[in-house]
Amino acid sequence: ALGDLLAREGQELEARKEFEAVAEIYIAQDQLDRAQAACQRAIQLKSIDAHHLLGDIHLRKGLYEEARGELEKFLKIKAAVLPAQYKLGVCLVQKGSLDDALAVFGKILGRQADHVEALERMAEVYQKKGATRDAVAQYLGLAQVFAAQKIMNRAEETIRKALGIDGANVDAHKRLAELFEARGMRKEAAQSY
Repeated sequence: ALGDLLAREGQELEARKEFEAVAEIYIAQDQLDRAQAACQRAIQLKSIDAHHLLGDIHLRKGLYEEARGELEKFLKIKAAVLPAQYKLGVCLVQKGSLDDALAVFGKILGRQADHVEALERMAEVYQKKGATRDAVAQYLGLAQVFAAQKIMNRAEETIRKALGIDGANVDAHKRLAELFEARGMRKEAAQSY
C-alpha cells in the first residue's frame, strides 16, 4: 500500500524501494507468488534490481529460461554483481548449457578466486562433461580455500570428492596427507603418502 501511495505521489524511487523490500520479505518467507507480484510492480516503476529478485524467484520455481532472461536483463546494467552472475550460471547448468555456465563461473572466479559456490559448481560441470582432470583441479582448489579458512572437515570432504573421481591422482593424495598432518593425524597422513 505504501509503495502504491508513493507511486501515485510521483515518488517512483521510494516506491520501487518499497516494492523491492516487500519482494525480499516474501522471498525469505517462501511466498514466491506474492514476491513475484511485488517485483512486477517494481519493474513497472523501472526498477533494475527487481529483475534480479524476479530471476531468483523464477530460479526457485524451476523456471530456468525465465530466470535466465531476468538475470540477463539485470546483468546488462549491473554486470559486476556476483550473486546474480552465480544464479545465471546455475540456470545455465539446469538448461544444459554447460560451456556457457563454465564461462559464467570463470568470470566469477576471475573476480573472487575463493568463491566457494562457483568452484563447486565448476567442478560439478566439468564432471558432467567428463573432464576428469579439470573437475579434480576445481575440487582441489576448493579444498585449498576451505583449508585456508580452517574448515578442515569440508577440505577433507572435498579432497575425497576429487579422489572419488580419480583415485590415482597423486596431487589429491598428497593434499589429503598434508591436511592430515596439519590436523596432527600422523597415521592417516602416512597412509595417504
